[in-house]
Amino acid sequence: MTEEQVALAKSLAELLIHQVMVLKQLPTTSQVLDKFFFDLFEGPESDRARLLDQSRFLDVHYYKIGLDRDRLIVLVNFPGFWQKLLGTGIVPQEAEQAKIEHYKQTLTGIFRPYVENPADILVTYFSGDNFTILMANDKDALKQAQNLAKNAETLPGLIKNALDEDAYVALPNFHPKLDGLLTAYAQARTTLALGKKLNPSSSILSYSDIIMPRLINQIPKAEQQYFVNYYLKGLLHKPQLMKTLAAYFSADLDLKATAAKLNIHKNTLYYRFDKIQKLIDLDPRSFHNAVKIMLALLMYQINSEDQADGTNSHRENQVLFG
Repeated sequence: MTEEQVALAKSLAELLIHQVMVLKQLPTTSQVLDKFFFDLFEGPESDRARLLDQSRFLDVHYYKIGLDRDRLIVLVNFPGFWQKLLGTGIVPQEAEQAKIEHYKQTLTGIFRPYVENPADILVTYFSGDNFTILMANDKDALKQAQNLAKNAETLPGLIKNALDEDAYVALPNFHPKLDGLLTAYAQARTTLALGKKLNPSSSILSYSDIIMPRLINQIPKAEQQYFVNYYLKGLLHKPQLMKTLAAYFSADLDLKATAAKLNIHKNTLYYRFDKIQKLIDLDPRSFHNAVKIMLALLMYQINSEDQADGTNSHRENQVLFG
């Protein structure tokens, strides 16, 4: 080779290396969509109208996902995923991003039976422990939602088999159009947060099952704390008695079933109830008193240390109900 050819070859090689480095820095379509839906779902509400105007223009030329189609939304939560993925890191690198894409593809396959075409499923990941599944339906999205709810119990097992991960699946109500999708996402977040606190033993968390806790959660925190302190007093530091009440309420106030659940004699249960009555001046065997105690316990558990926001960790939480 002549010197000119060698110089040309070197220049071409440097150009190729530079191009590869530039391409590695560019976000993939998947990452761009993650960022878009993060801004849409989690960004300031004041920015939403502008974001939607821009996104509809970009959708025609880039996203091509049909933002105004009716969509079901499901949140899949892998406890501790973010921490296991990054450890002490902050931003996913190439290997971590590959794992995220693997999870996305696997979840797409699991939810494939609920849509007509593979392109109707979009799985996004923002950060933390949650993946968001969006399923489009142009015919009967409500029927699709009912079918999904009917078969939801199979989903955790399928996820466990495919990814060797335990997962929570949060199902909100269906709401049509893009505005409805925003409402459904907010419901899914609430369902996940309250469901994991109140019934962490259940892998399927449904919005319809948290109506009372959701209403309670709308009461100002200071009022809830006053209610808890007023009715429970020194009982909060008696874990055995707290577990007794939890078993009692989960057994629908059935004393025989409560004793069997706790594996204790019925007389022992009566003794514990007498002790509770002395501590808080309320007999849980009275229906009206039981209502007050149950509401106070719900408020206590709802406001216990938050471990269900899907961010960085999963800590053991005392189970009072479920």
